Amino acid sequence: MDIRSFFAPVQSKAKREPPADAVKTEADAVKTEAGPSDTPAAESEESDELNGDSDQVKGLSYVEQWDTVVESFSEANADSERHLLDGDERAIVDTFTSLSTNARLMFVRIMMRKHKVERVRKLAFADETSMNELANAGFVRMDPVESLSAMLNLLSRDELMVLAKLFRVPRASSLSVAQLNAAMEDAHATSSRSFSFDNFSESTNSILLDKVKAMLGRTLLVPATVVDLFRTLFFVYNREKHWTDNPFLVHVRANLRVRRLNYEHFTVRKCTLTWPTRDDLVEFIRMCKLQIEIESLIQSVTGMKSEPDRQLIWQKVVALAEPCMQVFTQWRHDFPEDGHVSGIPWLASFTGGMKSTSILKHLASAYKHINLLKQASDLYATLLSHKITGLKRGRGKMWEEYLLLLTKQGRVEEAHAKGLDALADSALEFGARRSVEARLRRLSNQKSATKEMARHKFAALDLNLSTKRLESCFTRTVVAKKTFSSTGRKALYSCINSGEDCHVEQLALNEYERLGFKGLHSENSVVTTLFGMLFWDMLFDDSVPGVFASPFQDAPLDFNTEFFYAARRSRIDARLANLDLGVFDETDWEPGLKLDLKPSEAENASTSSDDIKPDCISGDENSALASVHSSKHDSKHTPLHVAIISHIDATHRKKATQCRGVHWNAFTRPEILEIARCFTGHQISTICRAFIESYGGHSGGVPDLCVWNPELNEVKLVEVKGEGDTLSASQIMWIDLMVACGICVELFHVQLPESVGKKRKTCK
Repeated sequence: MDIRSFFAPVQSKAKREPPADAVKTEADAVKTEAGPSDTPAAESEESDELNGDSDQVKGLSYVEQWDTVVESFSEANADSERHLLDGDERAIVDTFTSLSTNARLMFVRIMMRKHKVERVRKLAFADETSMNELANAGFVRMDPVESLSAMLNLLSRDELMVLAKLFRVPRASSLSVAQLNAAMEDAHATSSRSFSFDNFSESTNSILLDKVKAMLGRTLLVPATVVDLFRTLFFVYNREKHWTDNPFLVHVRANLRVRRLNYEHFTVRKCTLTWPTRDDLVEFIRMCKLQIEIESLIQSVTGMKSEPDRQLIWQKVVALAEPCMQVFTQWRHDFPEDGHVSGIPWLASFTGGMKSTSILKHLASAYKHINLLKQASDLYATLLSHKITGLKRGRGKMWEEYLLLLTKQGRVEEAHAKGLDALADSALEFGARRSVEARLRRLSNQKSATKEMARHKFAALDLNLSTKRLESCFTRTVVAKKTFSSTGRKALYSCINSGEDCHVEQLALNEYERLGFKGLHSENSVVTTLFGMLFWDMLFDDSVPGVFASPFQDAPLDFNTEFFYAARRSRIDARLANLDLGVFDETDWEPGLKLDLKPSEAENASTSSDDIKPDCISGDENSALASVHSSKHDSKHTPLHVAIISHIDATHRKKATQCRGVHWNAFTRPEILEIARCFTGHQISTICRAFIESYGGHSGGVPDLCVWNPELNEVKLVEVKGEGDTLSASQIMWIDLMVACGICVELFHVQLPESVGKKRKTCK
């Protein structure tokens, strides 16, 4: 089907201007709605953003932002997603657009608070006219509280103390709010005697109710149907994948702050086929809510000491999650290839079937905990049998659990065969290969291992890409005295040179500085910055449908998923190959862009100079394809990755254009160029391939320090460990990968003086 008509660009529309007095009050609303955690600086920034002028759609006022969301569902909007609403919901949307500006402003500010009964006298922004307009339109209910218990819960402690003294509650000053509430309810429930007050006799119950109502004043409440509708509107507008109770404040505050940030220019194209029907949206939201409920139950297990209680929670998880199997099966039957009616795999992320896969993983875990191992392994087998894009994320963890379950059931030969299948799975994350290899080696070493299993004892190593072992890394040990140690806080050591107290990372930086290296405590910021710059044009490629829903995105919506690679496969593969070989291909870059791969005079003179010039020129002559030697010491050409990084840095550093993973403030221009030049194209390509495979899964575990010597053109990544610290699985994963592609990785250990001479345990 031709779906191009469903991706019309979002057109800017004239917004109704709020009155001057309404705009002024919105600057103060941030304080009221946000709570006491905001700093004065943040309040000042947001106040400026609310009242400042801008040539872009930035710093929109509360009402303007709300109107933008609501108008995307209005009948007048050509690209409206009105088909996702029923008749009653459409009527509410139309009524909202007809409200006065002050009424809309009051409603918006109420919605950004916790959705509960509000005391009108506590709302500084409430006015009688707007309140009556909202009540007549059905957006609020006036005085919804009728029971004494609910009324008492709205009173402050001081107000409860006044009532307690009036009705002579014993030891009232020592009671908590909950105890005061209980005491007043008890007085209301048990008292039936007459009480004389100012020569007027009436029951204690009546007096108590009158006193509470007088203290409380008028109250209002937004009906649940209205709250749910606007939650849905924001959920759809922002293309959310996780249900939240109050998305309004997050949405508004995020848009208020973007005025001081710069974003890349791209065309926002929303696909109205994301949810083809209202039923599709309802099912997706139901799956989102169910996932939250199940994950909440699972989190509660950790705090339970009784095994029967834990078993009861896991049984509840099973009862909630098992119906999702039908949703998953129907989804795979209806869309066996790409998972979405539009034929665009990325949009499958917004289907109930895709969402159900996360719930089914929890179901498999619940089966395992209640000892239903056969059901758990069968469920993992079902999930792993579908290799549709979108079911590849987290396959490594599923393979590990699947092999473990087969082993526990005594199905050793089947586990070994499935382990070999796992290593042959193209979607297996490189970080999970080590665990699968370890499982295969253990199975092959068992006494019950067959000859066939023994023959494949080292098959895992043959299938892996020549992974080097941790023992090949040089370990640098420094003796230092520990001056501070406390649970939950980083230890301090006495610096060798200055004698001052410092953390272990600074201790390591001082040692490498003594050896002639520059250094930064960067963790993953170096590699994520290099990756973001090298794939900048693909990150902000707006030709991919449905990945840009807002002009304030620092990455496409499919980033951090396997859909990112699937939608740009040919270009990503070409870029990786060109980086590896050092070849500039004009078809792999922006139209008309020419990269000069010859180093500029400034770079030849000193790559650390602030006057270093961009390696990019625009022109039509002398721009043939160029190849770059992979040797780091070749000064005849500028490596391709350095040329690209130099161009992106020169273009976007001054504005600090927002891009996921790029840390402009962590490095100066000379520093990032010096670091980039120390890597070969093959090393850069290997690191980028890992992030493309699973950006979120591989972002952790990168060595702590990046140290380099620009004169020797040498870079080292250093993992720092204090006394008693050991390497995590993700750290070992990165060290294996980097050593395999020729990157120098070192381990830095701090040893206490009293432990010198003792044998140190090595990490296997």
